[in-house]
Amino acid sequence: RTLAHELRNPLASIGMSANILEKLIQGTQKKELQNYIDIIERSTATLNNLVTDLLSVSNYSKPKLEKCCLAKTMNKALIHAKDRIFLAGITIKKKYRGSYFIHADEEKLKIALLNIIVNASEAMMPDEGILQISINKKKGNYILQVTDNG
Repeated sequence: RTLAHELRNPLASIGMSANILEKLIQGTQKKELQNYIDIIERSTATLNNLVTDLLSVSNYSKPKLEKCCLAKTMNKALIHAKDRIFLAGITIKKKYRGSYFIHADEEKLKIALLNIIVNASEAMMPDEGILQISINKKKGNYILQVTDNG
């Protein structure tokens, strides 16, 4: 199930890139198209790696709770979604700095955050989306807030 969610993101990037390439190919130069070609290549590599993981994993793995930084994990999720963010023309506004250490399964947390980013990107209008992300400390806990304008 987790891998199925991860497959959606690169598949969407491939589809969006193909649509944009189809529109641009009518008289532009290859240099202008190179960014979209790079996105297709990165997304394809991601899919190949996920399929390999899918074939090698047979059981659900229990969460491995370890100390990790919530901000760094969010940044990793944003990097993983950078193609979708670029293609949808989304502006990211981060309102956090520093370290926010928690105990979590970082990989599972990254996937959950990625799903939130993907859902937000689907809710926003192309080239008008603003995704605001903040992390605040309150009474010994951290509050992660993700807000979109969709």
